[in-house]
Parts: sequence; structure tokens; C-alpha cells
Amino acid sequence: MLLGQPTKLQSQFRLTYNMTLNLLRVEALKVEEMIKRSFSENASQKMLPDQQKKVKDIERQLNKLAKVAGPGVGSGVGALP
Repeated sequence: MLLGQPTKLQSQFRLTYNMTLNLLRVEALKVEEMIKRSFSENASQKMLPDQQKKVKDIERQLNKLAKVAGPGVGSGVGALP
């Protein structure tokens, strides 16, 4: 590490306007808590595309099953696009 090429640091912390206002407004809220929230939000945002793909795949499977089962079967599930 001392002699080699340094690794680039990519910060995952996102400071937002609302976060700054909350820090100023609430005295009990600590900066460390806001950083933890930012990291958890980043993890959630990274998982979002995978979760959306899973939902679409399951909707397709459900639509296929509804077509095979015929009219009236599975009507309690609701209309899917």
C-alpha cells in the first residue's frame, strides 16, 4: 500500500439538501446517523433494478398461468399489465 499504486476511493455518501436541513433542525440527530442512512439508501438503490426485474418476471409467469387456467381463474389476483 505504501509502495504500490493507491486505490481510488469512491464515496457512497450522498449529502442532500433535506439531510442538511434535518441536521440543523433536530439537535438529537447526529452526523453519524445521517451517514448510516445514506449508506443504507445507496444499498437499496443498487438493489432496485434487480428487484424490478424479478417483479416483471413474476408478473409474466402469472400472466402465462392465467392464460393457461382460463377465464375466471385467479381473478382475485387483480389485473396485471
